[in-house]
Amino acid sequence: AKDILLSNKALEEQKNFFEALFNHTNDALTIIEDGSLVDCNAANLALYKFDDKEDFRSGKPGRLTPQYQPDGQLSSEVFQSKVAECNTSGLSSFEIQVKDKLERPFWVFVTLIKVAVNDKDIIYSVIRDIDDHKKMEAKIRGDAQQLAIANEKLEATIESLSATQNQLIDAEKMASLGGLVAGVAHEINTPIGISLTAITHFKELSEEIHNHLHNNKLSLSLIHIS
Repeated sequence: AKDILLSNKALEEQKNFFEALFNHTNDALTIIEDGSLVDCNAANLALYKFDDKEDFRSGKPGRLTPQYQPDGQLSSEVFQSKVAECNTSGLSSFEIQVKDKLERPFWVFVTLIKVAVNDKDIIYSVIRDIDDHKKMEAKIRGDAQQLAIANEKLEATIESLSATQNQLIDAEKMASLGGLVAGVAHEINTPIGISLTAITHFKELSEEIHNHLHNNKLSLSLIHIS
């Protein structure tokens, strides 16, 4: 009888220890049995903004999630698949978007653990708020996308500047070539102009001589004067 009393006392102390651990830990904890929420701790009530356990236990687990996850999956299908995984392997961990009593969506990391109690399998869940972490991840992804876009624009600008630089270089070359051509043309035009003037003068003299010759008026003195 004494041994039985000691054994019962040890069991009672163990029960009290686990109840204290369950009720006072900072992690949100729930117990699911046959698909229904049967118990939770104070941290879980605070996480989901419920006033008491009765209010929290009054519905199915699915009411704590939006109908669809951000990736388009049905929340109920995601949760059921993770429960099935837990029932098969004894453990399942996953991220899921949930909502509190005020319909505010937020992200949590859930660990499901299958535990046998009094020949019945129950699922013990540990839930941690990771909403700030997910928001930070989203911000980092957004910043990375903005940086990639900025890099693409910068590369396009560099290519445009390079093309403009090449055009300016070509324009400068053409300007230099134009100046060179103008200089050469000037150097050529001067003797050509003089030659053209001389040729024109000689042509006029030749025509005058031809006219005098045609009219029999040609004389040595005319040729000498001319």
